[in-house]
Amino acid sequence: MAKYCPAFSGKNKKNIKITKIGYEMKVKRVAILAYYYPPYADVSGVRASKYVKFLPQYSWEPIVITVDPRYYKGKVVKSDTGKALDFGKIIKNKYYNFPFNVLICKLLFPFYSFIQVLNRKSDIDIVYITGSPYHPFILSFFFKFFLNIKTVLDFRDSWSINHGFDGKARRGVLSFIREKLYILIERFSIKYACYVVFATKELMSEYANVHYKYKNKFSVIHNGVDYDDFKEVKPNRINQKNIIIISGKFLLYTPDAFSLMAEVLKNNNDLFFFYIGGEYKQIEKCSLKYDVSSQVKALPYQDYKLVLDYIAGSDVCLFTNGMKNGLGTKIFDYVALKKPVVCLVPKGSVVFECFSEKDYVFVLEYPCDFDVFESYVNKAMSAIITDYSENVKKYSRCEASKKLSDIFNECVGKI
Repeated sequence: MAKYCPAFSGKNKKNIKITKIGYEMKVKRVAILAYYYPPYADVSGVRASKYVKFLPQYSWEPIVITVDPRYYKGKVVKSDTGKALDFGKIIKNKYYNFPFNVLICKLLFPFYSFIQVLNRKSDIDIVYITGSPYHPFILSFFFKFFLNIKTVLDFRDSWSINHGFDGKARRGVLSFIREKLYILIERFSIKYACYVVFATKELMSEYANVHYKYKNKFSVIHNGVDYDDFKEVKPNRINQKNIIIISGKFLLYTPDAFSLMAEVLKNNNDLFFFYIGGEYKQIEKCSLKYDVSSQVKALPYQDYKLVLDYIAGSDVCLFTNGMKNGLGTKIFDYVALKKPVVCLVPKGSVVFECFSEKDYVFVLEYPCDFDVFESYVNKAMSAIITDYSENVKKYSRCEASKKLSDIFNECVGKI
């Protein structure tokens, strides 16, 4: 059985993999720069934390550079992803309580991260930076020319070409200047990065059109499923009626969709709507406004394990996304838990390509008419699912981490 142990002090101090035949291969270290990281409650921190969990299987030891959770302003939960954090060292900047401390922390995060990598230069083989925020991507230049360390950038979603959830470009002088500034920062960052990773093929294509000179550096690594998350799931059913659940953003992506849901609830007294996420107070107000509060329950952010229990105890899941290049993470949880899914997404969404052929995923272009929405909900309620075995296999978080490790190896050379 191979094991890892600290060995060799000095400039080339590394961890060495020891086997029965002696020293075989050094364990490489990656510095992961992630402003958002568990226990942050939203989806932003999940992608990096899953890499932290699985990369050690491929001889990469993570060192996470992030911020004190108090900078998240209460948007945190006790996280069952804590087991994944045992695989890597986590470095957090100190918390300072003063006006505009969150804004200043974000602005200075690149400087703080550079100092942390500089202090560990001899121990770090490569740097991985995930957005958002995206301005730390400029560190690719400084890491390359001042520390001789290569960088991989991860666009979890779009930045410069993010035209909002309605898909329309913002008008006005300030919006024009901001977009051009973002493009310049991206181009500068991508130029000096070794590799650039995107969460979907559509997102990569959009960036290839803007930064076509560097498209040979681009690759796609989808979000997906960590099967360990589902080993101890116990269905938690909050109501005896048929439950349709959504976890995450809802009104932000589909601001008028609750009015459609309210009409569906009024037409079906046996249906119950369950929301979990940061918009819970807005959902409660909407349920009172549309007089369906007796058929609605809304909870703030919950522990991830508890959310999975709630999903497992529901009948149908609702998925929304406002960006056509966005796939998110929650749809993978829904599918892994063998739940029919109604998707409200923009025209041309990547969800159509990835899931529309599945007989348990009902992809609906938003905005839509009430009759169409109600028919999709009814179809999902009556759906009979027999086989999920192949549906999420290609979206394994473990396989995604392997792909990322292969990119790291290509950048630094196999050791």
